[in-house]
Amino acid sequence: MDARRPLAFEDQSFGLVNGRFLASFLDQACWPCLITECKRVLTPGGILRLTECEVGISNCPALQRLNNALYQALRKQGRTMLLDMLQDDFTCVSFGLIAWGKLPAS
Repeated sequence: MDARRPLAFEDQSFGLVNGRFLASFLDQACWPCLITECKRVLTPGGILRLTECEVGISNCPALQRLNNALYQALRKQGRTMLLDMLQDDFTCVSFGLIAWGKLPAS
């Protein structure tokens, strides 16, 4: 399945949609369509969970610089997750590298 295309599932098919490591192949132009598709296939009250690679916090300046360089490279390529899109339609439980969103129950 190609996450950049419409999802081949019926409306309100899932209570949980789980996406991992999507920033590695989705650019920022693809995110709005994917979020729309996720909302479409989620049941009312369903959960959207998006997880990217977890960057640990370190007291090592070299590791912090490396992590920052990685983030900046992804950002320049337009491969960062647009969490602000989730705020309009989801109750966001957590931000950062793991975003949980829950659609309001109807």
